[in-house]
Amino acid sequence: MHSDARRTARRHWAEILDCRPESIFGSTTTVAEWTRNGVEILCWEGGAVVGAPPALFEALRENVDRIPFDIGREGAQTLVEPVAAVDDVLGPQFVGYCDETAFDPVDREVQQIEPRRLDWLRDACPDGEWERSGLSVDADVPTFAVLRVDRPIAAVQYGVVDGVAKLAVASHPAHRGEGHAKATVSAATAHALDRGYLVEYRTVERWTGSVALAEGLGFERVARSLLVELK
Repeated sequence: MHSDARRTARRHWAEILDCRPESIFGSTTTVAEWTRNGVEILCWEGGAVVGAPPALFEALRENVDRIPFDIGREGAQTLVEPVAAVDDVLGPQFVGYCDETAFDPVDREVQQIEPRRLDWLRDACPDGEWERSGLSVDADVPTFAVLRVDRPIAAVQYGVVDGVAKLAVASHPAHRGEGHAKATVSAATAHALDRGYLVEYRTVERWTGSVALAEGLGFERVARSLLVELK
């Protein structure tokens, strides 16, 4: 990934975690104060940033030392439990980025459609899966789909924050493993790169097929993230 792309990713995460950009992808572990009700852990080889709500900031700053890159759910819970009651740990997530130097697109027919046409795909997704995907039938954002009989069987949207195009992906349960999700991600990535954006792909690491999809298109694993939800 080009150095300019890495700087864009650094600024983006600095805004999310309310810390100095120099803290992101550095060689130390930093605890930053943020306003959300949870503890966000972003880690990479050699360093990490922990976003902590104000009530926990001082306690975590005094107790957090080096966070290993392979920290998992249990490790994140162990980190936070001495200072707060933990409800759940989400992740770890693959955090990958793609710029024009790494992109390896696939050639398959994908159409840009109106978001409202995704209602059929939404209704076909299992309970909770649509919400986790991040897709919306009401969003005014670029939307791409593979269509079959004029119905979307895989779709991607992206919104832009701090120059980063953040992808949201879903596919029909009956049509998974056929390459449609990869095709729509490829189309959305190409569209975003053409407009000068860095493209972000985040997915739960245990969904190995989703991680392989991203890496097959040229997304570089830059970091991993976990969110510790508090009671």
